[in-house]
Amino acid sequence: MQVMESLAPIGTTPTLASVLPSETPAPTLTPTLFPTATLDRGIQNPQNKHWYLLIRQERSFRTAQEYCRGMGAYLVTIADEAENRFVYELSPVTWLGATDESAEGQWVWVTGEPFNYTPWAEGEPNNCGLPDCASESYLTFHETPLKWSDVAAQELPFICEWDE
Repeated sequence: MQVMESLAPIGTTPTLASVLPSETPAPTLTPTLFPTATLDRGIQNPQNKHWYLLIRQERSFRTAQEYCRGMGAYLVTIADEAENRFVYELSPVTWLGATDESAEGQWVWVTGEPFNYTPWAEGEPNNCGLPDCASESYLTFHETPLKWSDVAAQELPFICEWDE
């Protein structure tokens, strides 16, 4: 058997770094922190400290509700005149998180909070008010500013709300 090349014996071999003095300290490992994703909660209402995020994509009431729930929020609810104005200024065309699907005329917020503040537009809620029309079981703003109307199933932009 013939050996084509031979290896140097194992031992320490002087290197340039071990021969020359160094003024620069050897590099050390430092952990690099990776940024974590933070949820965009939109804008905070200074009065109630809740956060509101307008989603401009048009979705059904149920899909909008599930989307908000998936982000740890809920479809926007309104407790008083100040909050009504705040939400309206974010978007006058949006789902509001109330329905009377379970019992016609008995409106409930998706959060279960009391449905006490009710700035219905004149003649609303009317469940369409015409024969042979679709049931109106969902809540949105009326064409009259700051007033509410019941509407049939459709797709609208929506607002997700967080309490804190």
